[in-house]
Amino acid sequence: MHKKITGEPSRSLSPLPSSVSPTERTVQEGTSQPTARTRSPAFASLPTSRAGGSARVSAAPAKISDTELALAAYLLARAVDGRPVAASEISRLRLANASVNETRQLLKHGRGNVDVDVRATHNESTWRTNAARTFRLERERKAKIPWNAFNQRAPYSAAAASVFGAGNCGEHTSTTSVYHSRRLAPGEEVHYVSDPAAGHAWAEGRVPAAAAAEQPERTVVMDAWAAGPAVLASDGRFAKRRDGLETTLHFNAETGRDARIAANDLVLEARSAGPADIARRVQSEARPTARFAAFIDSVLPSGVGHWREQHVLDRNFSQRVKGKLAVPGDRAQILGLAAHVAEQLGVPPQQRSAEARRIVEAAHAMLPDR
Repeated sequence: MHKKITGEPSRSLSPLPSSVSPTERTVQEGTSQPTARTRSPAFASLPTSRAGGSARVSAAPAKISDTELALAAYLLARAVDGRPVAASEISRLRLANASVNETRQLLKHGRGNVDVDVRATHNESTWRTNAARTFRLERERKAKIPWNAFNQRAPYSAAAASVFGAGNCGEHTSTTSVYHSRRLAPGEEVHYVSDPAAGHAWAEGRVPAAAAAEQPERTVVMDAWAAGPAVLASDGRFAKRRDGLETTLHFNAETGRDARIAANDLVLEARSAGPADIARRVQSEARPTARFAAFIDSVLPSGVGHWREQHVLDRNFSQRVKGKLAVPGDRAQILGLAAHVAEQLGVPPQQRSAEARRIVEAAHAMLPDR
């Protein structure tokens, strides 16, 4: 079924010299043109984060980058809700948001089980996802990786998804988990988290030493499969309710480095066969039965077993903030809060007024209606 989550997660290898990963190089050089992800109407006015370019955090921008605008909108939403994000967590959110955008760039052909992506790519996102899973299974069997050795499987999932440029929530989570590990500070971990009841998985940046009561405000949700930026767990649609969540694996900076090396080796191995082999593998997934299923999908409201696009933010939080943004008399105050967000993101004084208006517009566009 499309909604089934696969646990794909890290390999313990002896440390090797660090270098730019093949996946990072693809993002930076823009070696292939991405297939744009079609987003919900609420996101139509925001620039897509799948349009290439680096996912790195800018230190002191003259204006907020397109990839950080949704994060700025979230920070404004928190301030409007009377719960401004602590400065220490803003820096972590920026790094996490860079990882979310990086995963979306790497999986540039979109999600294999979300209706808007399947239709925008004429089912190619699904076929690429299936091809990635077939390739992953081949390599896992060749390496004799046990099915329940999730820490050894993550690099295979991340590498396969990056090479074929598509995946479901499991592949998005594995990719984020493996590559976000290079952005972890001492004492931080990245977790592969799932909610079996919802049938969904995402990555979380955690500070294990923080008190239990602080965890919702210290845990950063990175859900590259869902719409929206990196957010705190207290505001997450899937992550807010912590009961029943499961952690499949976690990395710290050291173990994550080993996983990245393993993933990068697999990427190089896959690409050594050449683009024709990748195209052949994708085409092999588009068999007549698959094409017939694609036709059926095209005439149904949301396809067979496909998800409607989900937003990372909790609906109650979004509706509460939308109501406050709609009060005409509060516009000046809201612009002031937005200007403060621009300041927190390093925008110079002369640009803050203009950026504040962009942030407010982005907040209206970002907050989901459902």
